[in-house]
Amino acid sequence: MLVRLSVLILLFTAIGLEAGPRVSDDAQRPVKISKISFLIHPVCWDLALAADGKMKPSYRYQVFTYRGGAWYDEKEFYEILDWERKVNQKQKDYIQRMGPDEALVIYPIGNRPAMQELVQAGQNALGRRCIVIRSESPSGNDAVDYRQLLPQSIKVQLLDDLLEAVRKNSDMWNAQALEVNFYNRMIALEIQEELRKRRLEVDPQAVDAVAFGEGFEQCATTWKALVGGYLGWSKPIENEFELSVSGMPLLRAATLKERVALGNDVRLFLWELRDGRLMAWFTRARGSLAAPQLFVNLPFELEKIRLFDETGKQLWPEPVRETENIGGVHWWWMGPANDSPFRVGYKGPIRIPVSVGLRQLPTDRNIYLVMNGMKLADFRQALAAATIAPAEGSP
Repeated sequence: MLVRLSVLILLFTAIGLEAGPRVSDDAQRPVKISKISFLIHPVCWDLALAADGKMKPSYRYQVFTYRGGAWYDEKEFYEILDWERKVNQKQKDYIQRMGPDEALVIYPIGNRPAMQELVQAGQNALGRRCIVIRSESPSGNDAVDYRQLLPQSIKVQLLDDLLEAVRKNSDMWNAQALEVNFYNRMIALEIQEELRKRRLEVDPQAVDAVAFGEGFEQCATTWKALVGGYLGWSKPIENEFELSVSGMPLLRAATLKERVALGNDVRLFLWELRDGRLMAWFTRARGSLAAPQLFVNLPFELEKIRLFDETGKQLWPEPVRETENIGGVHWWWMGPANDSPFRVGYKGPIRIPVSVGLRQLPTDRNIYLVMNGMKLADFRQALAAATIAPAEGSP
């Protein structure tokens, strides 16, 4: 009886092994990856919907708080939601067109159907070349103590980064930058491990990378700012506007004309607005807590320009609030001096920051420049040739 039972067990085991799925030889072969795309938080506006498909009442209060007393009305909200849904479809189309030497890294947000569909689209089209980030920010997260998971070498590297940042930028900066630094490191560590497990081979000196999602100038900038550096990649991760969404009102009807690569990893984005005006934004494609904040000297007459923040609030022209003499030049400060995103001399120039998205310094702000009555070629030439440098007194 025992012999017969043993034979049956062996028989069923053999049948099970024969009938079960096999790992193909192709799945075992290494794949050389020449380009990696980062899809970062792509369904933010969808998250604000209640079960009936309409905007949650609580969302009004959240936006009111974020925008300092202003909010998106229903018409504006649904316009952005519609933009998001159209961009989500563009993202799916983009995934379908990705080549056999490309990989996708998804930063999910929430678990609504729209998010699940994007993850499924990536996994179906790319298989093991689709990496879904599971690490979470340590901020307010008691579920996991990442200190127990980080290798000692990574802890030492993080400490070195912070010591260098204090040495170069003193210790007078926002503690939110610690979250950015730490979480970028966690993401890089997870990507590195997933590439190894999936046998995806990346040449750090040659790999290209792009990032898109929401907000274009917010999460899609912040949560990749340090990742490439931690992975040892030579090229920065570039931001793609056409596959992104923003809460900045002017961007909803803007047409991207060009992304211009400048020195020090600075990127100049140029748009044409619906009314024909031109708009520009300066950002850094990658950052470092130890690097000084860069500013752009705008080569335009003060009365001809408008400056807006990422909520659409006009910052310039604004009444003068404070003045200060720096090196014999009087400056107008827009609000408290240490928190001002830009400085204006009585006779110019006006200086705006190059954003980095590290949430470290009060001047690390997204400032949009709008210009009227100028040709795009002249606008581009003037801004591309503008002086970009740290503020006076920076190391």
